[in-house]
Amino acid sequence: MPWETRKQAYHTIEWIKKLDPNQAQFSLIIPYPFTELYDEAKANGWLRIGETDWDHYDASFPMLTMEGMTPEEVVQLYRDCWSQFYLNREYVWNHLKTVKNWQDVKQLIRGYWSIRFGHMRAVKS
Repeated sequence: MPWETRKQAYHTIEWIKKLDPNQAQFSLIIPYPFTELYDEAKANGWLRIGETDWDHYDASFPMLTMEGMTPEEVVQLYRDCWSQFYLNREYVWNHLKTVKNWQDVKQLIRGYWSIRFGHMRAVKS
């Protein structure tokens, strides 16, 4: 969120890891027109795009400024969310313990590729 500091954002990642869910979703926030967030972003100068720049409404780019962070740092935060949750030792080990057959191995590999080469590369500053 635009008012969230880097420290708060990384604290949220740690909190999610402590909850130990099976899955998590991380996305860049999109302030759609006619929403409270859009109005607040416009009023506070948080928007990094023009009002009709519709090509950016796909979560592939940080549309809002964040407290004390450059767009590049926001992208790194996004990548860190994915990697610190899905690529940490405990998560990987817990999923490796559930492998029962070759299909499970293929699914784990597909998941790794999706995180490493999909989600973590999908966003640009």
